[in-house]
Amino acid sequence: MNVKQLAAALAILIYHQAFAQNISNFEEVTLNSNGFNNGSDTTGGYSSGGLRFVNQYNTEFSFWSGFAASQQTDTITSGFSNQYSAYAGAAFDGSKFGLAYASSPVFLKNEEPASPKRLLSFRFTNSTYAALSMKNGDAFSKKFGGISGNDPDFFLLTVYNYSGGSITDSAAYFLADYRFANNAEDNIVKGWRLAEPNFPNPFDSIAFRLTSSDNGTFGMNTPAYFCIDHIATEIQTGTQKPQHEIRHCYPNPATDKLFLNGVSTVQSYEIFQADGKKVASAKFNREENNGIDLRDLAPGIYQIVCDDQSSYRFRKL
Repeated sequence: MNVKQLAAALAILIYHQAFAQNISNFEEVTLNSNGFNNGSDTTGGYSSGGLRFVNQYNTEFSFWSGFAASQQTDTITSGFSNQYSAYAGAAFDGSKFGLAYASSPVFLKNEEPASPKRLLSFRFTNSTYAALSMKNGDAFSKKFGGISGNDPDFFLLTVYNYSGGSITDSAAYFLADYRFANNAEDNIVKGWRLAEPNFPNPFDSIAFRLTSSDNGTFGMNTPAYFCIDHIATEIQTGTQKPQHEIRHCYPNPATDKLFLNGVSTVQSYEIFQADGKKVASAKFNREENNGIDLRDLAPGIYQIVCDDQSSYRFRKL
């Protein structure tokens, strides 16, 4: 082995010593005789794999929000009485999964602040309650697609990485998407899908927010539930340099603005449609990095190419 090969091997060894992956799969969470834990013990949540899942429980009205845990898998019964079931019909990993009622953003926290963590990936799916509501409609919510089947409905889960009280990264994933020109492509997530935000920055907490195309006077009509399992985090245990310089764009999908991270050498950029047509170009202010304006772009898939030869693929909603 020559000197360069030895150096490379040592670098790999140091990296793996400095970082260790951890999985939160909810198996250690205690459930009640009905097969769920909705926070009725008023402890404010539960722990799994070094993460704290925040729960709020109102004893006067027996009302909960935030994270619950469950092993219920009824995929047939519609309505609120079946609020603890996963539409996938099973947990992804083991027998238990996390369940969130997210009428407002819900949070998980790093339970071990002395060990910085960053979010790598997780599995997500719909609750049966939300899925059947979108599929068939109910007394409070519309059938996605409408009577014609052409309504561009959606149910979106957005994930936010918080560090020091500020959002450093975000990513979004569809729990249902009816915005396709071909209605045969419209879909409601049933199986466990993989989300890989791979946020470069460590987190104090991770927030999850649901949005829907079906809204009324009092907010979102779609039942504000989703299920989560097999959350992978990376624990920094050594002195490896923080990965804040890893390049990526966020949020993805994006709406009005797109941000670039780790762009110490970028001075300008160009944006191309999926067919290769250039649709935008501009100078890039690395110091301010106040976002690339996407408001003039039509929804679709784009590629942003920077003058330092880096490029990023993103979706505009």
